[in-house]
Amino acid sequence: METPKFAKDLGNGMWLGNQYIISRCPLCGGTNTLKFYGNGLWECLSCKNESYRTLQEFKKLLYDTGTYELIADSMDDPTVPEGLVVVSQYAALPNPSSRIGTGFGPLDTLLGGLGDSELTVLTGKRGGGKSSFAGQMALNAIQNGSKVCFYSGELNSKMFQSWIFSQAAGEQYVDPITDRFGETRYHVSNYAEGRIRAWLGESLILYDNTKNKSSERNSILERFQLARTYYGCNLFFVDNLMTAKYAIDSDRDYYRAQSNFAGQLVDFAQEQAVHVVLIAHPRKGDSGDINDDVSGSGDVTNRASNVMQVKRLEEAESRKEGCGTIIAVAKNRDWGKYGKMRLNYNEPSKRLISIDGTDIVKYGWEELC
Repeated sequence: METPKFAKDLGNGMWLGNQYIISRCPLCGGTNTLKFYGNGLWECLSCKNESYRTLQEFKKLLYDTGTYELIADSMDDPTVPEGLVVVSQYAALPNPSSRIGTGFGPLDTLLGGLGDSELTVLTGKRGGGKSSFAGQMALNAIQNGSKVCFYSGELNSKMFQSWIFSQAAGEQYVDPITDRFGETRYHVSNYAEGRIRAWLGESLILYDNTKNKSSERNSILERFQLARTYYGCNLFFVDNLMTAKYAIDSDRDYYRAQSNFAGQLVDFAQEQAVHVVLIAHPRKGDSGDINDDVSGSGDVTNRASNVMQVKRLEEAESRKEGCGTIIAVAKNRDWGKYGKMRLNYNEPSKRLISIDGTDIVKYGWEELC
């Protein structure tokens, strides 16, 4: 891979994947924290820039700070072999406090939140509550300052908006409406709707694949990159693996294509220091191992840092467990803890609520009341 000329001018550096790491940041002095990307973006983990910046902005910073003249004569080529990292000189260790909370206490106790540069696989049967759970995780992350980008292959933009607004509103702020068929439906109150819009702002971005008439995996990744660049999103959802179209003619088979896509999502998470949640249906049949039952080759869950299953219980099992839904942690690479959480589904708000009701969230929009 060719080294960017401007990056070479900054001094010694090395390639790490598709990132060019500068040994010393001329702006802050950070060691191995300044990274350039092939798409003309840069970031420095020590400079604490809130989002990725362009190369032009970087040059301007150098000129504005008078730094450019100091490095003008530094023309050294990279001397460190590609792919070899001096561990003692590498980037700062990740801070556990920077992990994104799911907003579900028992899960955050097990997982320690969602770490950057990682993939979480969320699985469960169709209609089991995966999307509802994902929507709540997204809102909980926004509540705590994250920015979220969501790809929904099953809901169009209007349906997605209606669903996520209901979850944000909660049962107290949805109005029951009896339709002409005699059924009770629920609609977010006018009182809550405007406040929810103001609260969300640009913190929740939906990739609407109908806009460019494509839902191929490459398009998803391209749009995720744009969401990262333009909106600073740090948590991404793909709902779901089955709805992302694949170029089967260029892959050996469908399952292999799914595995490749999961690998691309991991690469994206690592390159952009973000977290990705991938929703995947289980295979037909039940082997008893949640990780093996995820649709696609075993590589899908092998690539993930976390695997969780959302399971809606049948009547007999529901009576036994004392709840309607169970979320089980089947893989936890960071901490190795496993367990499950018991919840019930609330139809008006489309929320999953713990059986003791302790995690009923009041989102920030209510402070605007």
